[in-house]
Amino acid sequence: MQAAATGGRIPKPLGNGHPNVVPYRTFAAADGHLIVAIGNDGQFRAFCRLLGRGDLAEHPDYSSNAGRVANRVTLEEALALEIVGYRSADLLERMNAAGIPGGPINRLDQVFSDPQVEARWVVEHFGTETGDEIRLTRFPARLSASPTSIRSMPQPLGAASGEILASLGFNPKAIDDLKQRGIVGMPERVPAREET
Repeated sequence: MQAAATGGRIPKPLGNGHPNVVPYRTFAAADGHLIVAIGNDGQFRAFCRLLGRGDLAEHPDYSSNAGRVANRVTLEEALALEIVGYRSADLLERMNAAGIPGGPINRLDQVFSDPQVEARWVVEHFGTETGDEIRLTRFPARLSASPTSIRSMPQPLGAASGEILASLGFNPKAIDDLKQRGIVGMPERVPAREET
């Protein structure tokens, strides 16, 4: 956005890559994906050494960020061939120790078991009237002056069917007939609303 706002230059789509910094994108590892977020030439040199590819850091096409941006495709292809040989956690541990920014790209099951997600109480666990447990995501913003909460559980599938049909003019006998014929699903514990 900034390039367009200040210079009128509209960057070409780059997938999840950064238009002005290379390498700054996701890469496939042996067991998933991770993001490499190189921010300067020193980090790039350290990353190349970590991968055993110091030659890339010394290559004149890649020694500066401007060169890396201009030669994005060939550099990213060379890096991808190295990164795919690592397990994500192993490479990220080595990157972290070397001060190289990066992080995992998590699947949803990994997101919900992430220690930070648990610490921020992103998911609340509720017991249902059937004895099952349901996990609901909380409102993402934490507002100290107006805290949010989950006030009620979602109804079971079909719980409001009787009430909706009654509001449309169906009498209890017609609603029960629809239910018996399998046209309308309603849980047993939620009776059709009686007309008064």
